[in-house]
Amino acid sequence: MHILSLIICGDLKRASQFYMRDNLTWIVDPYCNRLIIFENQIADFYGMRKKLETFLGSISIEEEPEKSKKSISQLPYITIFLVAVNILIFIICTFTDDLLYNIGTFSASTFLEDKNYYRILVSIFLHWDIQHLASNMLVLYYLGEVVEKHFGRLAYTVIYLLSGICGNLLSIQHELHTEANIRSVGASGAIFGIMGALVVMVFIYKGRLRQISMGRLIFMITYSLYSGFIASDVNNAAHIGGLAGGLAIAALIWLGKTIIEKKYRNEGKHEN
Repeated sequence: MHILSLIICGDLKRASQFYMRDNLTWIVDPYCNRLIIFENQIADFYGMRKKLETFLGSISIEEEPEKSKKSISQLPYITIFLVAVNILIFIICTFTDDLLYNIGTFSASTFLEDKNYYRILVSIFLHWDIQHLASNMLVLYYLGEVVEKHFGRLAYTVIYLLSGICGNLLSIQHELHTEANIRSVGASGAIFGIMGALVVMVFIYKGRLRQISMGRLIFMITYSLYSGFIASDVNNAAHIGGLAGGLAIAALIWLGKTIIEKKYRNEGKHEN
């Protein structure tokens, strides 16, 4: 008698305690409707693989049943914290006139000549006006929640902060090349980094992730960059730098995670 076990779980780390010692175990990710079969698992089970993949492929990602109550542990704490910090700093700015802008805005001269290195990070938490703040925070919350859930809080924080820094570094190169004097603030570079991380995620999940498809994501990124190119007061170099940084950092994090998981699986296989 042959028995195939199916583990329905979106957390591969938790599921690993079951599939490590049994090669007749497959995992079904209910969040992305995909069948996960590792290299040490049986490749097929009396034709069931094709049937399961066909069934899962026919289910719309958007048909995922809504949970009546969202677990507190699943709340996007880092995203909520980042949004709250940006809003709080903007409120402080409204009562301190140009104080924070004078010490926090970023430009090539303040970084290279004045050596105010802290500005490369502080500037991504400042916004010029309420419209600038609102547009960035809306995008950050809805996209950041997805990235935080799939990458984890620590990796998500690293992606966000380093993407913002990458955006400012490319902004320096743009200023030096064009000999322009640009004073920039805003979380846009970091948010474009989140978009880059989403591209990596959608690619890993073979073109779709819940309601997010590669086509929709590429359209959103293209439209956002186009809007930046035609606007006169937008630092699009920071957007491009953040996007490239997010793509690279997210890919490296996911690659490292994959290597570690593969090593862990191989160690478990040798123990058998």
